[in-house]
Amino acid sequence: MALRLRERINRAFFELGRKIAWGIDDMFTRNSRIGTPAFFDPKLFPWIPKLEAATPAIRRELDSLLGFIDHLPIFQDLSPDQRYLNDDAGWKTYFFYAFGLPIPKACRRCPDTARVLRAIPGMKTAFYSILRPGKHLPLHRGPYKGVLRLHLALRIPEPRLKCGIRVGDEVRH
Repeated sequence: MALRLRERINRAFFELGRKIAWGIDDMFTRNSRIGTPAFFDPKLFPWIPKLEAATPAIRRELDSLLGFIDHLPIFQDLSPDQRYLNDDAGWKTYFFYAFGLPIPKACRRCPDTARVLRAIPGMKTAFYSILRPGKHLPLHRGPYKGVLRLHLALRIPEPRLKCGIRVGDEVRH
């Protein structure tokens, strides 16, 4: 009996949290100064050209890690609540920042990447997201629209049109 009550309480708190998150999402949608498109125009962010110019150096640092890919963390091991996105070893990660805090060892290992990341205003979380060949992530979304995500493609398999990212109804390759 106590277990059922606990499950009901947990479910009620989950639903309350979901309603609050969706309410925040609606607030961001109504009050955004830059809109809420699926993909933003990179010209809105003056720091993007410097990031893109650093792509070769960032790529070299990523390549140096890929020899150790079996030792890199699996995404769901770092974020168990995201297990619905990935239940195998096909999505590896290498974090530089989490919740605004640097991961010193990672930043030392990839100094060019860390330097560029430090120059991004308001950046809170940054990591290499490494998908194994053939890996597909299911449709998902963040809890609210108050977080902008940037994906800088460093290694893209051929044919490139078979590799993409979907946001809402839009797909980019």
